[in-house]
Amino acid sequence: MRSSHTEIGRYDRPMVVEDAHAAKEIEMAPFFKSDLEVLQFALTLEHLENEAYKVINASGKLTGKNAADLKVIGKHEQDHVDALTAAITKAGAVPVKARKSYNFGALGDLSTEAGILKVAQKMEEIGVAAYNGAGIEIMDKAILGVAGQIVQVEARHTGLLRALNNVAPAEAFPKAMTPQEVLTAVTPVLGPEQ
Repeated sequence: MRSSHTEIGRYDRPMVVEDAHAAKEIEMAPFFKSDLEVLQFALTLEHLENEAYKVINASGKLTGKNAADLKVIGKHEQDHVDALTAAITKAGAVPVKARKSYNFGALGDLSTEAGILKVAQKMEEIGVAAYNGAGIEIMDKAILGVAGQIVQVEARHTGLLRALNNVAPAEAFPKAMTPQEVLTAVTPVLGPEQ
């Protein structure tokens, strides 16, 4: 992916994103005004995943290796929340908090182990696509590096969950989601702000 950002400013011209699937370039205006906004967006999604794994892991519906693997994934999501919270605080801003509640049922069936694994895969795939879509707007190389570390872990989660769900491996160039597409996908899950 490439961006037409210049060092002069984030909004001097629209970004150009190469769509690997369609072999064409798509022009889109920047969604975020700053790297800090990208971090807050990422933290909102990490809170959603973190809280979901807390619910999933406390449900008692997972067994054996599935239970062990999703506990590890849940720990990773807490680590991502902690890292993003620290980065936002270090930048002098107030990090977004987890929502008062979430409607995880909007993602699918949480009443069975098979349903939970599918919901977890869906969440992780949205997370990877969200980082891939928002990453092109990050200007600071240090922040981009951290986002790159997180997205590769999210991609590993996706790969594991696809294997647990007997789904073929992801394509070589997974689709990025625009921030608006991500918001459309997760808004039904987000409860009221604290």
